[in-house]
Amino acid sequence: MTIDPLSDILKNVRLRSRVFCQSTMRAPWGFRVEGRSPASFNLVLGGSLLLEVKNVPAPLSLGPGDLAIIPGGNAYSVRDGPGSPTPTLEELLAVSPVDAEGRLTHGGAGPVTTLLCGAFFFDDESGRALLDALPPVLLVRAHDADPADPHTAWLRSTLALLDHEVHATSPGRKLLLDRLLDILFVQAVRAHFQAPTNAPPGWLDALRDPQIGAAVALLHREFARPWTVTSIAARVGLSRTVFTERFGVLVGESPARYLTRCRVARAMTLLRGAELSLAQIAEQVGYTSEAAFSKTFKRSVGVGPGAFRRAGESGA
Repeated sequence: MTIDPLSDILKNVRLRSRVFCQSTMRAPWGFRVEGRSPASFNLVLGGSLLLEVKNVPAPLSLGPGDLAIIPGGNAYSVRDGPGSPTPTLEELLAVSPVDAEGRLTHGGAGPVTTLLCGAFFFDDESGRALLDALPPVLLVRAHDADPADPHTAWLRSTLALLDHEVHATSPGRKLLLDRLLDILFVQAVRAHFQAPTNAPPGWLDALRDPQIGAAVALLHREFARPWTVTSIAARVGLSRTVFTERFGVLVGESPARYLTRCRVARAMTLLRGAELSLAQIAEQVGYTSEAAFSKTFKRSVGVGPGAFRRAGESGA
């Protein structure tokens, strides 16, 4: 069976996209976001803007069709040009609230920039590994989409569909926008994954490795199995010694520790949602007893699974 590690990871992180607003901004304008969601995005529909992201040394200029994804809740600001004020997004919304259709209008009397703002969320805690592996800003430029290149032509077609739905008034518009943005996120991550890089080795490099990428995908997809280092090494065609060494170098931790994190991440999701007993959750994530599960969960998270569930129910 052929394993596609990236597809397995993206499938298991349970992505959800959400459009916050469609903004029409007239220069001078600007706002800043203090990094409040797992991954913010700004898609320029028309006009241009300057994007400044924490830990990115220089401002980035974005034009029509350009998409900027800011992973990990990093702080950022956008504005029409240098010198324009950047109040917090909350301050801007207090002056110019979003209307019932999710549209925001703000700014002066200068050139217009229209953009789609929102965020990508993950229903499963294992999405954190993906976000941590991405750069401070993941930039996808419309002019990079060569119609003759099947690997980049996706951008042009997806952006055309998004542009159509942004201006549509038919029922289901918002849902379709969210789903199209799901696709855009996956395509953007895939393009980043396939691009050559000079960055130091990291989690995405582990996925690029045929054997280690297959192992990571298996641990995400079949985390409840009673894996041993020997059994997972055998599944990907490596000796135990070679597998353990290569996994540690590329992933940054041992296979056993990574498997524990996959299980605990899934358990956290189940504790927040499904009405399952602790014993049922323990079984679903690969533990033979509730006591073993509780001990591992508390060691990883800092509180036991029962306390974690109660904190979620109380909104803590």
